[in-house]
Amino acid sequence: MPKRKNSDIKDYTLKNGEKRYKFQTYLGLDDNGKRVMVTRQGFRTYTEANEEYEKLRAKGTQGYTKPKQTTVEEVWKLWFDNYKRHAKEATAHKMEQMYKYHVKPDFGNSYIDKIKPPKIQKWINHLSTTLVQYRSAFNLLNNLIKYSIVMGFASYNPMSRVLVPKKTTKKRRDTKNNYYSSTEEVTKFLEAARNDSEMAYVFFKLLVSTGIRKGEALALKWSDIDFKNNIIHITKTVDVGFHNKELIRSPKTKESTRDVPLSKNLKVDLLKYRSNLYEYIFCKANGEHLSLSTPASWLARIYKNNTELKQITVHGFRHTFATLTLQPGMGNTPKDIQKILGHSTVDMTLNIYTHESKKGQQNVIRSIDALNF
Repeated sequence: MPKRKNSDIKDYTLKNGEKRYKFQTYLGLDDNGKRVMVTRQGFRTYTEANEEYEKLRAKGTQGYTKPKQTTVEEVWKLWFDNYKRHAKEATAHKMEQMYKYHVKPDFGNSYIDKIKPPKIQKWINHLSTTLVQYRSAFNLLNNLIKYSIVMGFASYNPMSRVLVPKKTTKKRRDTKNNYYSSTEEVTKFLEAARNDSEMAYVFFKLLVSTGIRKGEALALKWSDIDFKNNIIHITKTVDVGFHNKELIRSPKTKESTRDVPLSKNLKVDLLKYRSNLYEYIFCKANGEHLSLSTPASWLARIYKNNTELKQITVHGFRHTFATLTLQPGMGNTPKDIQKILGHSTVDMTLNIYTHESKKGQQNVIRSIDALNF
């Protein structure tokens, strides 16, 4: 292998292990007497880098124009165009919203190679006090700067000099109190929901009897329920895509595609409720699935008309299911409930979705059927 003579050309390694080449060279003085240094990188081979090096050296400062600086907004458009081709539409939409509301206002018009660590530090310090998912915003800006380096728009990453603060914001949901801790509380709520509407009653009965997510429930079709074997197949969910348009997509994780047991009481209510000929269980008059905002409207109306009820969120019924089914004496293991909830780890089930029950050590429930809602 011939010895490489150009000592200005250096090799470096990307995070994925691939090798690239770069160089920096002096071209001379421009018309204002300023030194012109150029840097190029991203070459796949030494030969490619050397050819570009020789070309620039031959021209010197003649015809040389300083490369146009690139803004964060321009980098975002390039990066996101590629990202959305591989991500689920709902996921890409969330990323687009994160950029629009939390990155663009502060950095959109900034040249990406001129962003300094102090500005980023001030930005992330403030964001940590106002946004629960502030680390996602930080990671997005970091990815954009890394991408700009690969593309040759910037030469170093100022994010490496920024200290990410610890979380200071509270979660939007009070998970410590966002659940019903006894079957009595659930029964009182379901009675109130039945008085509101049959559809609302069956919807919340479904959530608290299975622990499935709101979007998963709204995406259910009658064909997803195996009444013979008492199984509900969870294979899709309602989510939000581009332009805030709701869509049906596959569940959020691999583990979220699952089968959950159909209790006897829920089965009776579903069969009694099954009076429409439409494919979706919860649908509008034209047969389309309900909007993601509809359950919250039901809940608000139920609580307004029944002020004595403890108020929880729609997601709180998932917490309730996990808490009641994991009580001492229930006979279920965390692994059992993890599979039903569609969690990737047991820790998530135990740390997020379970709470101390009022029934304590009493043998309250021995199976999901015994919940007897």
